[in-house]
Amino acid sequence: MAPGSAARRRRFPDYPRWNIVGSVVIRALPIPPYVVKKFAEDPVRKLIAAVGVMLLAVLASLPALAQAGPPSEAARKAELSAALQAASAAGTSGPSDIALIDQATLKLPAGFFFMPKAEGARVLRALGNVVNDEGFVGLVVGTHQND
Repeated sequence: MAPGSAARRRRFPDYPRWNIVGSVVIRALPIPPYVVKKFAEDPVRKLIAAVGVMLLAVLASLPALAQAGPPSEAARKAELSAALQAASAAGTSGPSDIALIDQATLKLPAGFFFMPKAEGARVLRALGNVVNDEGFVGLVVGTHQND
């Protein structure tokens, strides 16, 4: 018997008996099996290992998230075109009177166009703006070339 093996068996009675995972870990890493077993039994170390595995999974998924980036220029232009078409179908040209949430009337002069809430918000979002839906009632734009 090798020196110290009896003491090792007393401290770690199941030292020679390892499952297949333990055997693979022991063979792959230059760590004594009793250290691996002790690490696997400690709940704090289990938590640290679980957090490490989750962090590794998150870091591995970052390249996939980076590829999903912002929409292409062609997609943005297509959304803006569709939003403007929907707004022109639902909007009102001036001169006209437009009721605003049953609280006021907007007297829209000639040369202006009113887009209702949904269509106006879609146009603003397609242009890259943030819209507060609670306070947004509609969008008024000019109909001349440089408006």
